[in-house]
Amino acid sequence: MRLNTIAATALSLSLLAGQSALARDYYFGSDLSYVNEMEDCGATYSRTGMPEDVYGIFKSSGANLVRLRLWNDPKWTPYSNLADVTKAMRRAKAAGLPVLLDFHYSDDWADGEKQLVPAAWAKLSTDEQAEALYRFTYDTLMTLHAQGLMPDQVQVGNETNGEMMGDLSWKEGQAKKPINWDRNARLFKAGIKAVRDAGAKTGTTPRIMLHIAQPENVESWFLNATQAGVTGYDLIGISYYKKWSKMDMAGLGAVINRVRHTYPDKDIVVVETAYPFTDKHLDNNVNLMGEDFDLFGLWLFAGRAGPLPARSDAVDAR
Repeated sequence: MRLNTIAATALSLSLLAGQSALARDYYFGSDLSYVNEMEDCGATYSRTGMPEDVYGIFKSSGANLVRLRLWNDPKWTPYSNLADVTKAMRRAKAAGLPVLLDFHYSDDWADGEKQLVPAAWAKLSTDEQAEALYRFTYDTLMTLHAQGLMPDQVQVGNETNGEMMGDLSWKEGQAKKPINWDRNARLFKAGIKAVRDAGAKTGTTPRIMLHIAQPENVESWFLNATQAGVTGYDLIGISYYKKWSKMDMAGLGAVINRVRHTYPDKDIVVVETAYPFTDKHLDNNVNLMGEDFDLFGLWLFAGRAGPLPARSDAVDAR
């Protein structure tokens, strides 16, 4: 994503300035996983032309959640590893912002098209992989807890449309392969148990989210997961990118409504969405979104979605 488009994520957050986060019945936040890297590259964040701490900007603008991704052993980058996440969590906590920690269970991006096993776990049996996943999750949370940084929420997997921790040779398109739900469920159960066990040990149990990309995939996936015995989670996370979804906003709302009634004990959260704030090319880089997208904002919260009001004070990143 080009640096200019960071403002798009912040756009919706600024609308709630002056409103108490505790008074709201929904989560309103942003994924700030790139902040450390952007600042190392010289980026600053501002609202009125004067640089400010970006976590403080989001907090004072009404945000009540920060999302941070975690890869297992990303040798290709010094970011989104445990050290980087720890640094980011300290900043979020210092600003008074709760944290959603997003375990990808991969050394690189896990998403709706691919779920690639960490290289260190590639030759393990399913039992061994489940144990490795459990241990990585549990040890990470205990390490964070020891520093006063236990996350408030944990994602067990990221956009897990396809079978979790797939073969490294599968690459793109792996999500279209049939899922072995016996194996898949064992991995999810291991991750959920690790969060619950760390919570029991520390007295602080994060809320657990399972996360699927695009609303048209949500109902069938959670039906299969339920039938396979995957339980013990608290939140259903959805990615919604209109450019790549078969559904418009009305379709997204209808899915959210049905899922809320099917799983009344779960909160439904559009946990991932982003849109450029302009269709202009402001540099020589490729425009990731292309030219065939609609510019619109979202206000997003548990169980519901609606259009943004017209007024906004966007955060600028330069």
